[in-house]
Amino acid sequence: MSVSSFFFLSLLSLSGGIIFSLISPFLWVAGLILYLFLFIYKKDIGWIFLIIFFALGFLRGYFETSAIKESPLLKLNDTQKNLIFIGKIQNEPEVKERYQRFIFQPEKIKGKILVYTDKKKRYKKGEVVEIEGKIETPPVFKDFDYRKYLERKGILSICPWPKISLKKEADIFQRSIFALKNKARKITETYLPEPESYLLEAMILGDKYKLPNDLKEDLNRAGIRHITAISGMHIMILIKILLTILLALGLKRKQAGIFVIFFIFFYLFFVGFQPSIVRASIMGFGLILSQILGRMPDSTRFLSLAAAIMLFINPFVFFDIGFQLSFLAALGINYLTPFFSHKLRFVTNKFGMRSILATSLSAQIFTLPIILYYFAYFSFLSFVANSLILPILPFVLGLGFLAVFLGFIFSPLSLFAFFPLSLLLAYIIFVAHNLAQISFLSLNFKLPLFLLLIYYGILFFVVRRIIKKERYWFLEY
Repeated sequence: MSVSSFFFLSLLSLSGGIIFSLISPFLWVAGLILYLFLFIYKKDIGWIFLIIFFALGFLRGYFETSAIKESPLLKLNDTQKNLIFIGKIQNEPEVKERYQRFIFQPEKIKGKILVYTDKKKRYKKGEVVEIEGKIETPPVFKDFDYRKYLERKGILSICPWPKISLKKEADIFQRSIFALKNKARKITETYLPEPESYLLEAMILGDKYKLPNDLKEDLNRAGIRHITAISGMHIMILIKILLTILLALGLKRKQAGIFVIFFIFFYLFFVGFQPSIVRASIMGFGLILSQILGRMPDSTRFLSLAAAIMLFINPFVFFDIGFQLSFLAALGINYLTPFFSHKLRFVTNKFGMRSILATSLSAQIFTLPIILYYFAYFSFLSFVANSLILPILPFVLGLGFLAVFLGFIFSPLSLFAFFPLSLLLAYIIFVAHNLAQISFLSLNFKLPLFLLLIYYGILFFVVRRIIKKERYWFLEY
């Protein structure tokens, strides 16, 4: 077993152990038997170490799950007593029309509380506050288990309208991030109308909660909601823009790469550590480091590294739909895009049409079962919508970053970027709204779990065969 293969399999083993512990502890036995079989079959001592990595992953997930199940919050829920907690605000509060909410982590207690309060005072991520009020068990709705949904995020209680007092301000770094982000929002909302301003804020600031419900529905039905999530595409576009500017200013590639790594790290704090952003950033770091070290980047290994890091830090991120869709889409793009690019040679590549179609098909094939499993809806028009939207996405993101940057320097200057940007955003909204009206080209079907597993089992063998049979296409790509 080569060092490269061992590193890759170690990451998969660690991630697999964590996932097995979350799904069912009984799978530990099946996993262990599988590894022992491979050790005997391969006669390679490396498999013993892979068993150790698998065990470490299992223990990490098991102890995290056990700690959540034994949390004092579960016993305090619904006691109808006013309780006092001191702790830290974990996320940037989401401001809605009638309230704001944030995730609160009590000191010395495992588990988090979702706090609902009025909008009179704006709270900040990182602030230490005291809350006094009743905590409740999250409800279970007829068609949605909200309790389990929150539990998988480590949230065990809801605290509606408590008395809140500030104990300690956020550190200067967090306050600076908050101030910069508020300034960016103000610039965007000053020079762009609604809902274009909210769409841009979702795309470059991560403020998806601001999107109007009707626009969310249109984007969902048109199959292009993914453009509002900061993902690998967004990070790669940002990296390319920064590298182009820095190299044009005379920096060497190594210097420019190091600067971009620090900037992406800062951008993570700026937009929040959402699963798709973290995954994309880790892969972006790997790509830049590969260029600095003069090595060919291996996206599969970077993807497995991102998964292992994220799962080890927070095992429950596995249940995040964004995490699952982000990794599956990245796998599809990585393994199937070269195949479809070759098969679709009859499609013109003007404006990147062939590449866009190949990328969209690859991502959709890998994510379709998950979308049907969770949402029971899929639009076949998403291929059309992506073909119409993705060619302009680099211009939208590039102009968006430029407009906000110019707004920080001298606000009127940003008008030169905001004017064409408003037209592009209006075009996206127009396409989404009109395609969303065509309902007969959609699939309404909730995929059962057993069919989901069968689909991915077949997909694994099909992709493996494609790679083995058509390897020269991948080399050409």
